[in-house]
Amino acid sequence: MFLNKSNFVNHLFRLFDDAKDEIVLVVPYIKTSEEVYKALQNCDKRGVEILMVCREDGLTDKEFNKLNQLKHLTLLSHPNLHSKIYLNELHIIIGSMNLYEYSEKFNREAGIKLSVNGGKHKSDDSSENCKQEILEIINASTVIKLSDFVSANSLRFNCLLLKEDKKENKVKKLNKLFKTKSFKIINTKEGNHPTCLSYYDNIGVAISNRISIMPNYEQHVLTMVFDELYNMSFDSFLPYRIYLNDYNKMLTIYPPSGDSLEALLFHNSSMANEIEDVVTKVCERFDRLYKSCMQ
Repeated sequence: MFLNKSNFVNHLFRLFDDAKDEIVLVVPYIKTSEEVYKALQNCDKRGVEILMVCREDGLTDKEFNKLNQLKHLTLLSHPNLHSKIYLNELHIIIGSMNLYEYSEKFNREAGIKLSVNGGKHKSDDSSENCKQEILEIINASTVIKLSDFVSANSLRFNCLLLKEDKKENKVKKLNKLFKTKSFKIINTKEGNHPTCLSYYDNIGVAISNRISIMPNYEQHVLTMVFDELYNMSFDSFLPYRIYLNDYNKMLTIYPPSGDSLEALLFHNSSMANEIEDVVTKVCERFDRLYKSCMQ
């Protein structure tokens, strides 16, 4: 989305308001207006971790003393910074505006707004490239001030995680959740997702926004098994939605309508156990059909 002079500032303030846990401001020169500082204070009161990267010569002592009142602020400096990038968990704004009161009120600024998770097309990796650039800027920066949280933990903001990092985090969570299974990032016919190739005997399971059950049988056996499956009801698994993919010879499980699979798996232990039970029962059904077809 292109941002012109009339809506750049509005979208920037919306970025502050919409931040739930984190906000990142990469900007060489800082002289906050009353409105911007109030927005930062509101983020701080909500417990939002604020990361600001600026030039050391772009921050006066007076401005530092003002910003230093924010207890959730981490402040870094980069000697050659000229980028202006703002982001929270949802959106990235790349533009021409410094956090300068004069820029906010008088300059003709322009920019673009991106989704943190990227565009609709797989080839659109602008957000990933932007986050990678920010990470490189952070790595080359020096510390001016660390928040208590960052000091006690690390400077690892979730909104800056790259897609591969998110997948690796998901693998760790899945291996902790499915205690006897081993998930890895594997490229299968379902895509490049956390996958356990031997979830059940001769059956793999991949997890993305859905769960894919992928039997590893000989082709003629797969055909017989799927012929049988098409005559079966899956109503006993409701409210989970189950679909047969005849082309790829796999079965997909979707969470109840309106629910996020990731939220159910990682933030609701009883539902996570229920999902594991559903996956096991579907695998058992495949195994019974396989044995029946092989007789």
